[in-house]
Amino acid sequence: MPPAAKARDRLFVFLPGAGPTPEFYKLIVDQGARNGFHAVGLNFQRTNLIALCADDANCYETTRSQIEDGQAKAGSKLAVTPPNSLEGRLVELLTHLHAKRPTEGWGAYLDGSNPRWGSIVLSGHSLGATQAAFIAKDRIVARVAMMAGPIDHTPVGRTVVSPAPWLLGPHATPSDRYFSFGHSGDEFVDWSQQWAGIKLGLNELGAVANVDTAAAPFGNTHVLTTSAKPAAGRPDAQTTTPNHASVARDDYLPLDAAGQPKFAQVWQYMCFS
Repeated sequence: MPPAAKARDRLFVFLPGAGPTPEFYKLIVDQGARNGFHAVGLNFQRTNLIALCADDANCYETTRSQIEDGQAKAGSKLAVTPPNSLEGRLVELLTHLHAKRPTEGWGAYLDGSNPRWGSIVLSGHSLGATQAAFIAKDRIVARVAMMAGPIDHTPVGRTVVSPAPWLLGPHATPSDRYFSFGHSGDEFVDWSQQWAGIKLGLNELGAVANVDTAAAPFGNTHVLTTSAKPAAGRPDAQTTTPNHASVARDDYLPLDAAGQPKFAQVWQYMCFS
């Protein structure tokens, strides 16, 4: 974190989408560091689960579970070992950072050979946002900030018939720690339909706020949306889903008149307040 930032005793972990690596999400991680968070973008084993699972509703849960801990799951469509799992990589990264920078406090987020989840703010984009929610289903984390997520639903397509079954069940992390931000023209999901069926409890914490016309703290609601036009994106990394990308990915973020990310106050409210 920057030397001038007052330590918050929180670790901010950002999980990228299915295609882009963490380098495409530096701005939100940097904002976390400026706020005094220990902040990292974590690369983990990812794939397009919408294409992989298609309309197999149970595939989302079994595959995400194996992605998380690397334990073989019946029905999982992705082979992940424990060292290469999300948890395994996070523990390895924190162990490495603590060894290299022992005075910076990275070891405080380890509980033996496990992450200290209660001190971790999980965020992510798309696949990563949904994986963050999946982790919080079974573990109590400090906060979950989902950018263009959660996306798991069947049948595949923008029109939502049913969220994946795991999104309909109980969750360990309290509902008031979840936040979601999506684009009204998202090419993957119609959020008005998706959120109507999800049982995370966010709809009970306030009406959806459009950040284009409202200012922080957005009525203290937990579901936010935008209709802002995305930026052009990197020429070498174009996507066919620019609206979906624009809420978190550096190269598609719309900028304000000063050239700063238009959604900085949204991230601040969701992740770092």
